Amino acid sequence: MISPASDNQSAARRPPQCAVAPLLWSLVPLAGGIFVVRSGNLSLLVAALLLCLPVSLLPGIHRSRRLVACLSLLAGMSLFAIRHPGPDESWEKRPPREVQAVLRIDELFNARKPARVSGIGTILSTDLPVDTVTGRQAAFYLETDQPSSTKPTPGETLSCKAVLRYLPHLEHLDNYQMYLKNRDIHLSLNQGWLTQSISKAPTAERFRQEIFSSSQALLTSGCRSPDDPGTVLASMLLGNRSLLSDERITLYRKTGTYHLFAVSGLHVGSVFLCLFLLVRWIPLPALIHQILPLLGTWSYVWLTGSSTSAVRAGIMISCLGLARVVFRQPQLFPALILSAWLVLILDPLELFQLGFQLSYGVVLSIILVGLPLAQHLRILMSDYAGRHFLSSKPVDRFLKLLCGGSDIACVSISAGLASMPLIVQHFGLFTPGGVLFGILLNPLVTLVVMAGCLSLVSAPLIGPLGAGTIAVATWPCIRGIEWLLHACLGIPGAVGERAWNWPQAGTLLLVGMLLLAWFLQRLRMSGRSLPGITYLLPHLLVLVVLAKGSIST
Repeated sequence: MISPASDNQSAARRPPQCAVAPLLWSLVPLAGGIFVVRSGNLSLLVAALLLCLPVSLLPGIHRSRRLVACLSLLAGMSLFAIRHPGPDESWEKRPPREVQAVLRIDELFNARKPARVSGIGTILSTDLPVDTVTGRQAAFYLETDQPSSTKPTPGETLSCKAVLRYLPHLEHLDNYQMYLKNRDIHLSLNQGWLTQSISKAPTAERFRQEIFSSSQALLTSGCRSPDDPGTVLASMLLGNRSLLSDERITLYRKTGTYHLFAVSGLHVGSVFLCLFLLVRWIPLPALIHQILPLLGTWSYVWLTGSSTSAVRAGIMISCLGLARVVFRQPQLFPALILSAWLVLILDPLELFQLGFQLSYGVVLSIILVGLPLAQHLRILMSDYAGRHFLSSKPVDRFLKLLCGGSDIACVSISAGLASMPLIVQHFGLFTPGGVLFGILLNPLVTLVVMAGCLSLVSAPLIGPLGAGTIAVATWPCIRGIEWLLHACLGIPGAVGERAWNWPQAGTLLLVGMLLLAWFLQRLRMSGRSLPGITYLLPHLLVLVVLAKGSIST
């Protein structure tokens, strides 16, 4: 008979609680090299280069690991320097000026006003006598005389006349300009208008836009006004925030849930889960059962515009899904580390993006804190039930229900507490009520996204009427979500406005929490018997710093 202690230790070594990933020897130095170059600190750069020599000679570490660590550090520094050279030195001295430019649209934002177009584009040419901006990205907010139905689309090339501003020339940057700077965008085109369309978007992009419009019409079928829940479903699944009313935007922003309308890991993971459950009913080999949902997931990423956050989530889900095929078990932690490594190789600037930090911070918190805590609670509840109750079907069913609720609570609270430091840092919102309400909100949102995915997938089989009925069936869940958000706002202290005294305190707190969780899990995997309270230590660290740290109301 296995004792609870030994069962606990063996359970901690199982793949879902695994904290070992050989690629960490490359990922951490790679991220360090990216950070060193982005900081622009010459002394830090020299110190990092000099550090490579003693690290390569350290005893007690395998030679191949030392070599990988040093090469990864140099690779991170080189990648960032090549991919993101930074603003031209002359831009700090150049004031705004009116230019005639040719612009290719890369990304569109919600302008929130009629006859306006907003987004990010690449400057292809200008009439500047000394042109240092061609080939660079610029944010634009321009007037247009085109009706909303024929407004420019991503991939289209346009001519515009506007005021070009060099952000390095400005003494103070507002929140939007800081957002652009973090994306390595140092130019803006404003106070102007689009003059003519030079070329349309590529055929593949126009085809995607047609499918996108059809999908949006299907998801909003049954809507008679912008306040109907169907607009929330379409906005949530497709990432089109322009469908939301100002009142809804205010509600979701105040409660810190506005991120639900940006396609991210939650959406991509829910779509993958929906497709995986559907494919399981088809008698196919196990490999096909994994490959088909992944193909469908990447089709969803393409449909929503292949935004950075969606591609990042697609890579993450693909690594997690393929790990099950390759290793025959869900190696979550190594797969997540591999996905982060791939994302940084593709775009080193991702390391500094809020979406990257939130996605990987939340998932790492779930893997290193939420899942071990949930499994520990399962063991405790099973032991308690075995000692105090006779085994019977009602008792077993109640225990399964209790364990399922405990799993959802552990995962939701782990995700909420991991995101809290970054939400305070970037948005000035402190939402302890959102962490608790997330126990109900997260399953509801997952259910809504999965139902929306089912509606789109089933449309070719059951027709628009049947698919629209599935979309309308999500309305009670959406109303339930918004009722919970209103209830959260009505509780004193559940939502507040706060700010860190030091700008990067939230990021450091998240990193510290994850390091502590990783260290504790490694101790458990080595066979150390740790008190049960250690499962809560990472969360307690976040709560103590949030309650007693340098936060000002």
